[in-house]
Amino acid sequence: MRRALATAALLASLLPSAVAAQGGRGFLFDSPKVSLGFRAGYAFPRAEGELFDFTREQFILNKWDFSSPYIGGELAVRLSEHWDVALDLGYTYSRSLSEYRDYVGTDGLPVEQETTFETVSGTVGAKYYSPAGAARSVASRGFRASGRPISGSAVAS
Repeated sequence: MRRALATAALLASLLPSAVAAQGGRGFLFDSPKVSLGFRAGYAFPRAEGELFDFTREQFILNKWDFSSPYIGGELAVRLSEHWDVALDLGYTYSRSLSEYRDYVGTDGLPVEQETTFETVSGTVGAKYYSPAGAARSVASRGFRASGRPISGSAVAS
């Protein structure tokens, strides 16, 4: 039993170094080939221009009626060691119940209607990752990425 525990402890102590040996360039296994990102927020459109002016003149609406939740995401693909190309998509949708300002129905009640505002945004971009030499030049000044001095004292420049 002791022998099995000793063997397990020995293998467990070797495992982190074996896993670290598989990695490289700051990643545990290998640099990612594809990355995904998700975003959520709230969109506040300016609601300016002829279309918005016309809508607000015809219906009882204000600028805030076009605000809505935002959801988006990004897909990035590694092209080379330093370059990624990214596709970013976003979506917002608002729905507001409103009434015509100048019209009433034959029953004397306001004419109600629904106004929707939907946007789909998309961008294509590129990301550049600086070479490892740039990180080494920072480390050569006596600091690690954590901001703590390497030797225990800061190097004055």
